[in-house]
Amino acid sequence: MCEKDSGDRIQQFVSFRYALPDVVVTSLLVLGASTRLEGLDTWITRTYAKLSPDLHADLQQVFAPFGGPMILSRLVADSPALDDFSDFIGWLASLDPEVVHSTVRDLFLWWRRETAAENHADMADGFQDEKAVREQLRSIWSHRCAHIAVDEKRLSAVLRLLHDPSELKARLTYLIVRFWENHFKSEYPECVRLIERNIEYHHDRTYEGSFPDFYYRVTSQHLQAEDIETYPTPEHITFVPSCYSGASVILVPFDSQHRRFALVYNCRVPGRSGDTRIAIRDLYGPLRALADETRLEILALLDGTERYGQELVERLEVGQSTVSRHLQLLVRSGVILERKRDGMKFYRINRDALSQLSRLLSTYRSAEEDRG
Repeated sequence: MCEKDSGDRIQQFVSFRYALPDVVVTSLLVLGASTRLEGLDTWITRTYAKLSPDLHADLQQVFAPFGGPMILSRLVADSPALDDFSDFIGWLASLDPEVVHSTVRDLFLWWRRETAAENHADMADGFQDEKAVREQLRSIWSHRCAHIAVDEKRLSAVLRLLHDPSELKARLTYLIVRFWENHFKSEYPECVRLIERNIEYHHDRTYEGSFPDFYYRVTSQHLQAEDIETYPTPEHITFVPSCYSGASVILVPFDSQHRRFALVYNCRVPGRSGDTRIAIRDLYGPLRALADETRLEILALLDGTERYGQELVERLEVGQSTVSRHLQLLVRSGVILERKRDGMKFYRINRDALSQLSRLLSTYRSAEEDRG
């Protein structure tokens, strides 16, 4: 990402999407990430608890890993003018099965790289090696949703979907319609109002500098060095605002080479019109990151010292994956700093960030001060 760092070049390889289909798909993707990410909006937690067991399974095992990314990538590629939910469903039904098949195949290749699976299928032949595809599915599900047991009957059913793009489209359509009618239709008007306000804010500004600067101005999160190393030369990045991603930025892959992808970010920042006295973008990330008992415990453990990740796991008596998620959120918000040495990660408090947070909070005035 750092290679495309001038302001004018940034505008050439990034774009924003916020039409109804994008909002629906990304809301489902955030919902699917609710079991593995910290700092999501409370609406996500409440809605996830209301889903039926079969909708849970389809969301985690079909939609989140490849169904949702497939749909979003086609929306970006085709750029259809869809402002009505029924038009969106009609467009989804009209997708060429071969395009669906090839897009899902590319996403499997992306997952193969992410999960570092040793036994994987050669997707060039279209999922013909059933044993290898089964192993790849197990690896994906283990990576995304370890709490859901791998049921062989369920595994066979999903494998059949991969061989039948038309049936896959029908399953995804059924999931989206149920989500819309039962959970999201009434929520959408307020959500789209917030999104449009956010987009208007960004359209009124000209962002210059490096891509990490642009990324921070849009997401209020800091781009980490490992992200820059993983995605060094993207061809295009699509930013999609969300009402529910909270302090998390969710990457949605479009191809196996890390060249095209979407970034789902929180649209609730900055302030209403960008002219608020307090820099809300600078307050929101750190405060959201600190609003958790475990993360405050991490801060206490780092008080006046630097510790490596495994030491924090041992002292907190919490699972390593959970501690890693908390640390990632704290690092992205700028509250703590990460340093790598000899394959280990060390963490320390970012005193400058906490000082800045304190200064910003201290600028709020009481009623008496305002009258004076």
